[in-house]
Amino acid sequence: MSKAVPPKAVVDLGTNTFHILIFRYADGKLQTILKERIFVKLAEGGIGEISKSAFARALAAMKRFRGLMDKHEVRDYRAVGTAALRRASNGAQLVEEITLHTGLSVDIIDGKQEAEYISLGVQQLMDSSAANMVMDIGGGSVEFIVREDKKIRWLVSLPIGVAVLYDRFHEGDPIALEEEQKLRSFLRQHLSTLAPALKEHQPTMLIGASGTFDVMALLLGAEGHPFVQVTSSSMHTPLQDIVKSTKEERQQNPLIPDARVDMIVVAAILIQEILGFGDFTTVGISQYALKEGVAYDMNF
Repeated sequence: MSKAVPPKAVVDLGTNTFHILIFRYADGKLQTILKERIFVKLAEGGIGEISKSAFARALAAMKRFRGLMDKHEVRDYRAVGTAALRRASNGAQLVEEITLHTGLSVDIIDGKQEAEYISLGVQQLMDSSAANMVMDIGGGSVEFIVREDKKIRWLVSLPIGVAVLYDRFHEGDPIALEEEQKLRSFLRQHLSTLAPALKEHQPTMLIGASGTFDVMALLLGAEGHPFVQVTSSSMHTPLQDIVKSTKEERQQNPLIPDARVDMIVVAAILIQEILGFGDFTTVGISQYALKEGVAYDMNF
């Protein structure tokens, strides 16, 4: 009997959430051994500087992840930091503290590399030749990748993550009309960056990678598969319901995780603006994103 392939691990240090994926590949397919997320909220209080409390949560999360890696005898790993660690004045200090306390090294990747990894993750589930646009909503940034003929044709990382939008625009409960209008105006200015790529490639499918899109799959009753596809029109009512909801209403909805209750309103508005900006007839929802892309890159 051949010896089992040793497991590997990816740790994704996101702005809102830290993820760990312990995995192996067999016959070219990703096999998940363990997957866990911890809502660390690095941008709590602003993305410019990581607060003491967020600092402590991050260290605690990484200590737990190190314990899980040891338990599963992981020796080969990659840990990547994204928008908050790129932008916070003490992001490098947190990376140093993580290494000091856990022995784990963290690579802070730029927006282009982040987008490329997200694309690698999504293509393992949906590798169509038709033009599509992948969108990954993070806490500090949002990545957009246009794929056509199974290749990346264009990508950008914009500093419009939900933690940024929430801190800047959402105070009312429910969000006030004036706040919503200012947010939509702000988003349209940033999303104008997408216009040339949308005009050239004319993607008709928007693929949402993880996060808020996972919640949308739950709200649409389309969960349970790594990749699901729905019509863009089916998104309109649940998105608008979120936008108009109060915090208490969202807290009482069992399909919305507690950690997403605050920021899901601005995320819903962002998705609405994207659907209105492009000519998307269908929406794909991919459970594979950055960490699965890093896993693929480690093996192929």
